[in-house]
Amino acid sequence: LLVLRDAPQGQALGCGAIRLREDCAELLRMVVQPQARGRGLGAALVAGLERQAVLAGRPLLRLETGVRQRAAIRLYERLGYRRCAPFAGARPSPFGVFMEKLLGA
Repeated sequence: LLVLRDAPQGQALGCGAIRLREDCAELLRMVVQPQARGRGLGAALVAGLERQAVLAGRPLLRLETGVRQRAAIRLYERLGYRRCAPFAGARPSPFGVFMEKLLGA
């Protein structure tokens, strides 16, 4: 779990987490407060979580997001994530977008 905080006040501006799976890490629960968006915090969170996945020996990071999360999909694509098949027992859904990135590649 990573939390980004505002330095002067310590207010949480964003957070994200990974779940370690047997063959990969899964990116979970990415959130950036609306008033803090557009400042690169989402990319900073993903970068920090990617580092944690590599340190944990999981160089493949996967995620699922919703089709309506267009800004999130654009962020992940800009950071090198590509669409992939459902994973971890998930089934294809018209509402879900599955993505993955091989870290350090």
